[in-house]
Amino acid sequence: MTFTLGEVMMIGGAIAGVIFLIIFARLAIQISHTAAEVERTVRNLNELVPPARRLLEQTESDLEEIRELARRTTKIAEDVEAVTGQASTMTVQLLKGLEGQILDRAKAAVAGVKAGVTALRQRGDGTHARSSGR
Repeated sequence: MTFTLGEVMMIGGAIAGVIFLIIFARLAIQISHTAAEVERTVRNLNELVPPARRLLEQTESDLEEIRELARRTTKIAEDVEAVTGQASTMTVQLLKGLEGQILDRAKAAVAGVKAGVTALRQRGDGTHARSSGR
């Protein structure tokens, strides 16, 4: 059995054609499966879009509330800082005033004691001088 070059080429072409058809059929099946998978994925994504959109809108709303709360908290902190500063200043002024009053009273008391001691000495000297002169 001898084959001519033309027959060999036809047999090779036929084998190549069969292989091509098998590969093409497998490729078509794979593309079909891939298309079905893409379709399922798109459906799933379409089902997820509305909840995701609602979640995003709620998150934006919550974020705005957090920003407003942060602004209010900052304002309160600034007010507290201002009140604390004023209270501190008033406390220092009050303590200085009380300190001054206490020192003034202590000085007055010391001056009074000195005056009293001096008066007693002078009286004592005069009384003592009178009794010795008798």
